[in-house]
Amino acid sequence: MTKLLEFYEALLASHNCTAYLYSTTLNTEVLKRKIIFLLLFVFCIWLALATRHHHDWFLPLIVKYGGDTIWAAAFLFLLRIFFTKIKLWKLSIIAYLLGVLDELSQLSHTPILVTIRETTIGKLMLGQGFVWSDLLCYAVGILMAAAIIWTIEKYN
Repeated sequence: MTKLLEFYEALLASHNCTAYLYSTTLNTEVLKRKIIFLLLFVFCIWLALATRHHHDWFLPLIVKYGGDTIWAAAFLFLLRIFFTKIKLWKLSIIAYLLGVLDELSQLSHTPILVTIRETTIGKLMLGQGFVWSDLLCYAVGILMAAAIIWTIEKYN
């Protein structure tokens, strides 16, 4: 068995495959982060829904603004799962702009959007009416999520 390992190491060294081994280690680290971001995404979705359905669990301020703030954080966690190579500040801006577009879409009442908003998932994803305070909630949620992501990526 030792001879086989020595042969394997010599083969990798002769073909300069140490970079591959290093990238495999990196890939496991990236996978761990993606799992953490997925768990954070699921937790944020649960928490945002809880602010909508269990008002007695939260302070009135959290009931009013928490859902939109947490939704934005969840969206950034979701984007980070798929876009790990984009700089965090760029991804944060993209997430915020998509949130603003989503909010602006609430000003449009085309038949297809109205039909989508009549479903539970459509109501949760697209919202029902334009509210200026949601834009601030999105910014706060994305900043909080970006701070969490930065901490995970720096110390994990």
